[in-house]
Amino acid sequence: MQQRPKSFEEAYTYYQPLLKSQMKQLNIYKNHDEFYQTALIALWNAYQKFDNEKGTFPSYAYQHVRGALLSNIRKDALYSIRNSFSDDAEHHSHYEHTYLEKEIVESYCTSLSHNQKTVIIKRFYEQKTFPQIAKEEGVKEGTVRSWYRYALNKLQKEGEN
Repeated sequence: MQQRPKSFEEAYTYYQPLLKSQMKQLNIYKNHDEFYQTALIALWNAYQKFDNEKGTFPSYAYQHVRGALLSNIRKDALYSIRNSFSDDAEHHSHYEHTYLEKEIVESYCTSLSHNQKTVIIKRFYEQKTFPQIAKEEGVKEGTVRSWYRYALNKLQKEGEN
């Protein structure tokens, strides 16, 4: 089936394995129904926008579905990062800042690397900014932000278990 199917129902029936295989290939195991819906909408958009003169429908549908799933994965990851431990003081300006005891912070950092542990302690216990931490550690600010982001991801995964 190199041409666009005659109806969307036909496309859905024929390309349903593509939707499922892309979800499996991208290791989508959480929010399965939401991602399946995203894939289905992407197939619908591919069906609507396809032009026979520009290529084959299977490759167009594949790219459209995969791209939509990857975009949704990125959105979910950003949402998780932004809503786990927010690093912007302006988001918390109306909350009273409480300084956590160093032992409490360290107790959550047992699975982190030395660098990740350092940045978490300096952010939450010492209330330092990324530029301050970068200067102290002798690395670029982007490196510190990366350590921080990976540390939060590890902590979040541990919290889910």
